[in-house]
Amino acid sequence: MKAEWKITGAGLPALRIEAESFDDAIEEARKIDQRYCSGQIIDRKKAADAGKEGRSMSYRDFASMSDRSNHRLNVEIERQIDMWDGTIHGQTIKNMYENGSGYESICEAANIDYEDYRED
Repeated sequence: MKAEWKITGAGLPALRIEAESFDDAIEEARKIDQRYCSGQIIDRKKAADAGKEGRSMSYRDFASMSDRSNHRLNVEIERQIDMWDGTIHGQTIKNMYENGSGYESICEAANIDYEDYRED
């Protein structure tokens, strides 16, 4: 079942992509720009209800989504995910990264010194 995804990246406009999974959605976004790095599924029921009413989804409620604007840290986290691909550790980091966990939590799980990548 396809869902609508909001895909974001550092300093890039948010994209709305229909896809079966996050991996499919991010793959499409990265065809436009490799810096797209995170996404969030739009609630399927809310999206369906909006469609029945003939209106588009609004993104004003996405303020709680974790910030993914630190490009250097995104690259390092993605490197860690690739390095640990196929392991529980790698899947844990990937899940945290894709599902909106804060940078500090991800860095702690991946043993990355957050202070080395902190942007002020």
